[in-house]
Amino acid sequence: MPSRVRLAPMSMSRPSRTRRRRVAVTVLTVASTALMLGACGGGDKSTFTGEAARGEGVARDLGCAQCHSSSPGVAIHGPSWAGLAGSQVTLEDGSKVTADRAYLERAIKEPSAEVVEGFKPLMPTVPLDDTQIDQVIAYIEALGNN
Repeated sequence: MPSRVRLAPMSMSRPSRTRRRRVAVTVLTVASTALMLGACGGGDKSTFTGEAARGEGVARDLGCAQCHSSSPGVAIHGPSWAGLAGSQVTLEDGSKVTADRAYLERAIKEPSAEVVEGFKPLMPTVPLDDTQIDQVIAYIEALGNN
């Protein structure tokens, strides 16, 4: 008489731990890729004009967008620039400042002087001249109006 092979019952109610991990890794990979592509921008087409457009170019060329998002609520390694200008910012020491032109200029020239709460002082000192600083600030201000 042939021996019978017994199959273990399959559980339809819960996917295996390996499958759940694969799904989680896939979701995280897709999400992080989307964020990275979003941070890269959409090419050379700008919706800004004048100083703001020039500031967008300076920020793109110097790699600022690798750490600072132009999308609201999307923080990469530094705070998002969308809606930053004119807003209240909490610093790592718990104090609050208004992100006015003076604060933005100081944050660009001396990035470790006043670090935003929740972020590490990773930003390098970037050699910008006064015109480039004004252009980047114009861009950050324009992001608050979109």
